[in-house]
Amino acid sequence: MSARPIRRARNTRRSLRLLLPVILSLAVLSGVVPAWGDGSAPSQIVPGIGIGPVRIGMTSREAREALALFDVESHQCTIDALISHDRVVALGTRYGGCLQLALPSSAIGAMAVGTMLLPEVGGIGGTPAPLVRAFGNPRRFVLDPGMAVLLWPNGLVARTAASRNYEIITYLAVVAPQTAIPPYAFLAALPPSI
Repeated sequence: MSARPIRRARNTRRSLRLLLPVILSLAVLSGVVPAWGDGSAPSQIVPGIGIGPVRIGMTSREAREALALFDVESHQCTIDALISHDRVVALGTRYGGCLQLALPSSAIGAMAVGTMLLPEVGGIGGTPAPLVRAFGNPRRFVLDPGMAVLLWPNGLVARTAASRNYEIITYLAVVAPQTAIPPYAFLAALPPSI
């Protein structure tokens, strides 16, 4: 008699294992992102907190371990880390395809493309306009005539490049909230990786 409940339990676990990818896919398609420990998905850029599995304030050893794991799990997606006094003080990335910026759900608007309304997403390769609508006006720091850095109070930093009549975000970084000055050395040239 005891074999049946065990088989049912095994079948239930197997069913759950098979259903988990389907449930997660439906959650992502419906716009409900499942929580990952601290409330952010591992492939997100979270202003003032971190990028992917790496967080502001981690020790350099913790960051190296998290980056090594992230490097194995992601393909061609990199996270740059700036370390000061053995702590992560800034994180950044130039790749937008595998890292998504976490926007407040109430701030996601719609943009008109012809007669269609599409969800507006802010990030690398786009203009700063969606981020301004989502997080308010940033402080602007000019690096040179064709490049600027935008710094929001929530800790989001965007490096932009001028392209004729508009700006394009070329790099996104995360610093501690209420940071007064962006990390210029980190954003002006190719950022160092740890």
